Amino acid sequence: MSGMKDRIHIPIDTRALEVLRAIEAAQESAWFVGGCVRDAFLGKRAQDFDIATSASWQTVAAIAAKHGWRVIDTGAAHGSIAVAVDGMLVETTTYRVESGYSDARRPDSVTFVDAIEADLARRDFRMNALAYHPERGILDLHGGRKDIAKGIVSTVGAPEERFGEDPLRIMRALRFCAQLGFQMDHATESALFACADGLGRIAVERVFAELSKLLLAPCAGRVIARYASVVAHACPELFSRSAAPSPDAWNSGAFERIARVLDAAPADRTVRFAALFCGIDAEEERRQANAGCKTTPAAEAARAALTSLKAPRRLTEDVCALVANRNAARPVQRETMLLLAARLGGDTAFMRRLCALQDAEDNADGITLPVARTEFFDRLVCAGEPLSRRDLAISGKDLVACGMQPGPAIATALDALLHEVVYGRIANDENELIAAIPSSAFSPACLPD
Repeated sequence: MSGMKDRIHIPIDTRALEVLRAIEAAQESAWFVGGCVRDAFLGKRAQDFDIATSASWQTVAAIAAKHGWRVIDTGAAHGSIAVAVDGMLVETTTYRVESGYSDARRPDSVTFVDAIEADLARRDFRMNALAYHPERGILDLHGGRKDIAKGIVSTVGAPEERFGEDPLRIMRALRFCAQLGFQMDHATESALFACADGLGRIAVERVFAELSKLLLAPCAGRVIARYASVVAHACPELFSRSAAPSPDAWNSGAFERIARVLDAAPADRTVRFAALFCGIDAEEERRQANAGCKTTPAAEAARAALTSLKAPRRLTEDVCALVANRNAARPVQRETMLLLAARLGGDTAFMRRLCALQDAEDNADGITLPVARTEFFDRLVCAGEPLSRRDLAISGKDLVACGMQPGPAIATALDALLHEVVYGRIANDENELIAAIPSSAFSPACLPD
């Protein structure tokens, strides 16, 4: 068998190794495959272990039962089950070849085979078509190690066929480039652009999952800038408001700023999704924000895109709120930031994300501040500054006790008191606040809507 001369040692978790040994004890062959082998050549310690084997899933299940291991059906119809050993899931899949992908996801038919070589030939990318055995070493029939050494993503076999079988492989190719900092080889990239319209056939939940991983990757910005037109096939709403919908727009550098914001933003899914909508006309956004608009064109675009992707509702709401408020209260000043925090309900987690997004935009635009917004806001929090009416030394009950009638006027009075505290005209002290109630309770100097 070719490609097995190397005696490289890959660290394998003893629990995963125990599964492989148990399969071999049943006179079946087994290899570690996929990410755990690829990651070893990338200098990363594997966390997940997959085994390809000549054993049927029924045989593996019987072996597991004999050892007292729990079995989870992860795709038994296609030969895959997971074996749970002391808290670790080890995925096992019978050697197979596939044909036909009419639903652009699962093969129409699966044929189980006896040899690992045929199984590796049906895999997506060459760097994922590596197999390892503790005694036999590395099996590399498709040049996966060479691709890893060169930093290249390329398919096993003709890229048009691989992308045609499952168009989601297009998104996976982009994700690997973003995660690993790799480049696409010429043939794979050409096929990727040519086959991009196939992404429209993919379930949006799968697209969302891959896009989420891509956006959290270290090189997300570079990949989005180069392949925005490809991603747009998966979610047309994503970039519908970010650039002119002309054929030349995709290559005009219209996404360079989005890319810079992405790369400057922390690896937070909410912030990174919000960064995708920072290419829309900032001046118009700022005008609407200053006018007190509850939404903006960019926020509307974000909602349309995330709704079409069936993103979690909380993520959608938080992204839209970030985008709608990204041009609000830009000055890094105590009073400005505290009033913004109060208007946003004193949500410290949201404020940190908003500051992070604004910092990323400044970074993308070459703006250097004496102190980053995130750091400045954290200083305010650490100093115990009031971020909302809840942080005042008195509450609505205290106002009622002082003779105010329950109702909307209570909130107005608390906002007015908070305003006075923020500007240092009174201290956040129970006695001072109560003393100030007669003059401030009905004052128009309350927080903006």
